[in-house]
Amino acid sequence: MKKYLWYGVTIILIFTAVIVTATILDSEHSSFNTSFEGNTTTTPTPEESTLPTPKPPRVTPPPSSTTKCFVGGCSGQLCTSEPGMISTCEYRAEYACYQKATCEIQPSGVCGWTPTPKLDACLANPPDIM
Repeated sequence: MKKYLWYGVTIILIFTAVIVTATILDSEHSSFNTSFEGNTTTTPTPEESTLPTPKPPRVTPPPSSTTKCFVGGCSGQLCTSEPGMISTCEYRAEYACYQKATCEIQPSGVCGWTPTPKLDACLANPPDIM
């Protein structure tokens, strides 16, 4: 019985290797063919496409039921809808930037740090760690 099990496993591994190899080789070509029920089409790769990349539709999230946001994390770097959230206790220089930042509900409906020119500048050039 074990012998047949090993044969089955070997066949699956060989089949997987063939599929992976074919996928790698196919990705090196400028286009690829897809076939479904006898209909074959050639789809251009992103390099060949002349159409602009479509933008995802704007979806307005439903209003959040959260009325308050909380600062959490070992270094005060988290802004969440749940009080007492914890994180790993490490300190990064940019965490100092959040000490004077505003944690509140964002236009997306979730809690986050409100971007300001001062916060952006601090994150781009955080203070030195002592």
